[in-house]
Amino acid sequence: MWKVPVEGGSPVRLTDHARMPVASPDNHLLALRYYPEGRPPEIAVVPFQGDGPVKQLPIPVREWQRIQWTPDGRALTYIDIKNGVSNIWSYDLANGSTKQLTNFKTDQIYAYSWSPDFKRLASLRGKEIRDVMILNLK
Repeated sequence: MWKVPVEGGSPVRLTDHARMPVASPDNHLLALRYYPEGRPPEIAVVPFQGDGPVKQLPIPVREWQRIQWTPDGRALTYIDIKNGVSNIWSYDLANGSTKQLTNFKTDQIYAYSWSPDFKRLASLRGKEIRDVMILNLK
């Protein structure tokens, strides 16, 4: 991942092997999916100045989810699945504590978004159904 000044100039490499970056509210850090060579993907925090990840986080990587910052920039929110049900959790960057933010009892969360004031939540939820069918076409 690279950044380039809007006015032009030389690109600056932020990190290799990264996807789905999300800028912190103060625009000093990026939270992203990091794909280190020879290891499973992880969530990492990278400074806008570059130099690669400053912190790798024990947040589960789900192919379909995007992590989000809290408005104060002190935590990240993410989807985690416990006992077959997904809920939104927060991860405090200062002390590593986690906190469950929603309390759904069924279904999966596929996407979510906070309102700008962080008081409302929109989420795409449902069940994944996989059936096998045999069609006899003549």
